[in-house]
Amino acid sequence: MPHTMLRTAVALSLLLFFASFSPAQELSPRQKEVWQMEEFYWKDVKDANATHYMTLWHEDFLGWPSFSPHPVSKDGIADSLAGWFAGFVSFEFLEKSVRVTGDIGITQYAVRITRSASDGKLATNITRITHTWLKTKNTWQIIGGMSAVVSSSAPPVPSAAAPLSAPSTISRDSSPQFFSANSVSGVYPGPVGAISV
Repeated sequence: MPHTMLRTAVALSLLLFFASFSPAQELSPRQKEVWQMEEFYWKDVKDANATHYMTLWHEDFLGWPSFSPHPVSKDGIADSLAGWFAGFVSFEFLEKSVRVTGDIGITQYAVRITRSASDGKLATNITRITHTWLKTKNTWQIIGGMSAVVSSSAPPVPSAAAPLSAPSTISRDSSPQFFSANSVSGVYPGPVGAISV
């Protein structure tokens, strides 16, 4: 009898342990509200709706998008729209996580982006994105963000900030508190049009 109770307790503990790691956990109403803003973001990109897209960005936004060698403000996002919308074909969310605390929502996700290059060939990349959303009045706006291309079907394109001949060791740039990410061997700067924030 004691062995039966022990086996039952172990089985119940294992069941509860594995159930806590269920990948399809339900989002709370506030998490759904924030995630819906990400869906608006991507609908605006797909539809090239610059007017609505820019309403998603807070005036005090600061972020480090994959297309930029340094952080940008809301103006930097506005300046990148032509390249961001150009050739956009489709997107697919691969993984997502949403947290909300008070008036702050954080989304982290991976997205597969397909674009059409000027030669008509399709290029796909997978980008990891983090957005920090701030509840302002009756909506949410992006106050911070960061993105990185983690894989791509397109060949590397040199950028002014990161020539392909960059050294293969980590070195410091002109600002002593920052490492130059593009100085690490194998870092892919991504095609000019493959940007996200």
